Amino acid sequence: MDLQADIIFLIIFIFATICGLSFTWLTRSLALRFKIGEHPDPRKMHKKFMPHMGGFGIYAGFVGGILLSAVLAPDGFSKIVEQFGGILLASVFIVGVGVYDDFKGLDAVHKFIGQFIASSIIIGLGCKIERISLPFAMDLELGILSVPITYLWLIGVSNAVNLLDGLDGLAGGVSFIAAAVFAVLAWQNGNWAFLIVSVSLMGGILGFLKFNYHPASIFMGDTGSLFLGLILAALGMRGFETAPGRVGLLLPMLILAIPIGDTSVAFFRRLNKGKHPFKPDKDHLHHRLIYLGLSHRQAVYLIYMAALGFGITAYLLARHFLLVGGILLFLVLILSVLGLKRLGYLEAQRTKTYYGDHEIIKSQPGLAPLSISRVMHKLLLLFGDVVTLNLSLILTWWLRYHSGWFGKAAEVPSGLILEPVVLALFTFG
Repeated sequence: MDLQADIIFLIIFIFATICGLSFTWLTRSLALRFKIGEHPDPRKMHKKFMPHMGGFGIYAGFVGGILLSAVLAPDGFSKIVEQFGGILLASVFIVGVGVYDDFKGLDAVHKFIGQFIASSIIIGLGCKIERISLPFAMDLELGILSVPITYLWLIGVSNAVNLLDGLDGLAGGVSFIAAAVFAVLAWQNGNWAFLIVSVSLMGGILGFLKFNYHPASIFMGDTGSLFLGLILAALGMRGFETAPGRVGLLLPMLILAIPIGDTSVAFFRRLNKGKHPFKPDKDHLHHRLIYLGLSHRQAVYLIYMAALGFGITAYLLARHFLLVGGILLFLVLILSVLGLKRLGYLEAQRTKTYYGDHEIIKSQPGLAPLSISRVMHKLLLLFGDVVTLNLSLILTWWLRYHSGWFGKAAEVPSGLILEPVVLALFTFG
């Protein structure tokens, strides 16, 4: 794609952002006027009435960017209709469900029915997971499990983003990072339809975040969270489809690891405590960070960093930097396990029999308050160790084979020629 095309994508992103800003502002004004919002609740973090349905601004920016592409890039728009038509149609329906829920309220069963219908639209119009492409292995043929797995993916991610929407800017920011990774990969792979859809989504989210950044003046509501969850899940399917029905599901799972992981931990945590797995509580990842002493913004920024780490890992694996990506994947998984342990999710659960959901955080002797400065200090130490180790290996390789200090240089083994390059990429890339 030439420079002119890149400018077109930038214009689409800017226009989507302006649409997101404008419609979020308009929605906030109307929500305040007609008292459409959320009052303080024991499960909520806010302490006063807050307008919601800000997700309509996200959706307006998303649609605005795609419609502009019909004028600036008609070929790309045609491919969007061809590749993402069913997804766009389902997004209209799920936004309608979200708007009704924010206006009137829906119980869990009716909300699930709405998600099921939206997912059925996507599946019925030809977007489903029939084969999962596995790294270093053959494809996994799903057979009769194809449709159930597709439903599980679409509805599961939709609910995961919905549950992540617990702090100002959290669900929107994590979704923006995921959409940005989608956009970068689409740009480098020359998938212009996927790129236009991704940058349009980014613009809509960014316009909304202007009003949702802490302290927020509007929430996205289910209008936004249900839409974001469904569209990210569907884009993860269609955007990483290497052949009809053949999806490299590992990459979108990594990109969306934060909402998926948070929901999975919550599901099994509730089962372990003998509670209904779908009963809401105030013990998610972001809640625990707050309980352990982080400020609202610090907790959100820390989760942003984790989402970015998973996103970069997925990018490296998608670009076939398998060694570097594999090492980084190992690191982020180890850090994730350590983080879960630090937050108390892996500690003795029997203590919860005697203490409430939140008291365990305060009473457990091994869980001292978190400090963002200590977290950053440890991350810097880890980075320093990685850099030092790689530099020492590169220096050893240079001294042995290129310095000339050890007499006639030995023939460099073929496998060793690429090693310093890979190490350098890992260290400085």
